[in-house]
Amino acid sequence: MPTQAPGNFTLLEKIDSRTALFSWDPVRPETLRGKFEGYKIQTWTDNDGEDDRREILIKNDANNAVVDKLIPYSKNYLVVMAYNTDYNGPASRVIEVETPQGTPGPVETFNAYPLGASSLYLDWQQPEHPNGILTGYRIYYQRVDGTNVGPLMEREPPIVDPEQLNAKLAGLAPSTKYRVHISATTEVGPGSE
Repeated sequence: MPTQAPGNFTLLEKIDSRTALFSWDPVRPETLRGKFEGYKIQTWTDNDGEDDRREILIKNDANNAVVDKLIPYSKNYLVVMAYNTDYNGPASRVIEVETPQGTPGPVETFNAYPLGASSLYLDWQQPEHPNGILTGYRIYYQRVDGTNVGPLMEREPPIVDPEQLNAKLAGLAPSTKYRVHISATTEVGPGSE
């Protein structure tokens, strides 16, 4: 098992809500006690707990890395360690990184029900990962004709109440198929559909 923890583990720059650049001092070769494979950065949040860490593997000649597995709008904890073929070495000191809001994950259980000949009733649940403070929802739709998909249109006005979990989509052509998407929003913008 390696015997030295990387020293001087430091946050150099927050790049965005999921990404930051870190550096550390390399371990001395004689402390590796085996074939040096590289470094591991482990990260977790209070919600994850320390037993559910995400790992980023870094080649053995590096002493800095961009980590893109941070959770937006959270306090993220990180450590770095050297590892050989068989064992992880001791972890560095823990760094805490507060990340800004990001765009939300997809909404949960999205349903659409016919409502007369030219409308749909939509309902959904808030995203499992809001990645910030929800500000509302954006609804998009496209007309589908066989394999042809029409231009993406947005239902107006957008929903500005994050607690509103249903809407009516009206003005559709009767006896026509539509593809409907919904995105939750934060102040950063709309999230994934």
